[in-house]
Amino acid sequence: MISEITKSKKHLRKIEKEGINLFFSYGKYHIAALISSMDLPILLKKLDDFSKEFEQKFEKELKNFKGYINPFKPTNDLVKKYFAQKYSVFME
Repeated sequence: MISEITKSKKHLRKIEKEGINLFFSYGKYHIAALISSMDLPILLKKLDDFSKEFEQKFEKELKNFKGYINPFKPTNDLVKKYFAQKYSVFME
């Protein structure tokens, strides 16, 4: 949507507003987003790594996505892997 509004073919990577950062990472079948009060370049790198592994792990489910989210429950483990224990509280 934002690409259409800005008439840009380049993917939006970050939005910053009033101390909140919204980071984006793009796969073939998904877009991952991370909201953070910290503006650290490592967060975008971690989101990219998470996104890549997420798509590799769930490529079949993403390609044929029909709205069922149960197959994605193991994503909690990926969140913990890439964003450390203090961030996993949001997944419980």
